[in-house]
Amino acid sequence: MINYSINEDLAEETGIHVGDGSMNIYQNNRYLYTAACHEIDDREYVNEVILPLIKKIYGKTPKPRNWSKGTYGEEETDYIHEYISQIYPKN
Repeated sequence: MINYSINEDLAEETGIHVGDGSMNIYQNNRYLYTAACHEIDDREYVNEVILPLIKKIYGKTPKPRNWSKGTYGEEETDYIHEYISQIYPKN
């Protein structure tokens, strides 16, 4: 079971998301979270820091990918939205 809590790991991941990420909701209620970095300069950072951090927080193994224009990162979906919804429920 995932421990839904605000902690240092979540704060670090939130900072990464604010700096290099985005979150979108599509018409079919699909939530898409991305963190994209430079495909060469930041590859090690993505692989050694971001991906393990996401696995630690959310209990899922993210899949890195290359995007156009020289970016590399990860793309995840609904489970991040679910986690955030548990921490910050709607009133």
